Amino acid sequence: MERILTIPLRAELLKAGREYKATRAVRTVRRFAAKHLKTEILVSPLLNEFLWAQSRERPPTTVRVKVIDGKAYLPDEATTLKVEEKSKLESLKEMVGGKKTEAHLEKSGTGEKNALIKEKKAGLPEEKVELAKKEEGKKVPPAALTGTND
Repeated sequence: MERILTIPLRAELLKAGREYKATRAVRTVRRFAAKHLKTEILVSPLLNEFLWAQSRERPPTTVRVKVIDGKAYLPDEATTLKVEEKSKLESLKEMVGGKKTEAHLEKSGTGEKNALIKEKKAGLPEEKVELAKKEEGKKVPPAALTGTND
């Protein structure tokens, strides 16, 4: 679940001594969000930094917070997190959807392409790899391609 909350801090900050105002602000953010969403809330490091930025004696009097699955973020921070998640998801879809990279083919463990990739890494000339590719019916070990008998 995702919600944007505007949290008033001024009334709570008036109750705290000047050395404890930033601490009280963080606690108020947690309590306010927990009260409205009925779940335990974690404060993100950037939100915590924002509350402490003007020193412990002068935190902001109101703060807008975006709460996503029990974690409180600054609204800008939450949008950048979503962009990063989408880019990771797209890269996974590419790997599964047909645009597989050589690294992914190598991890799969089977297939002719796999053997060719391993041979390329072993430093074989491209011509010999192409010859092996043409002879699909015959499986030629890498030693036979290089001419060495190990």
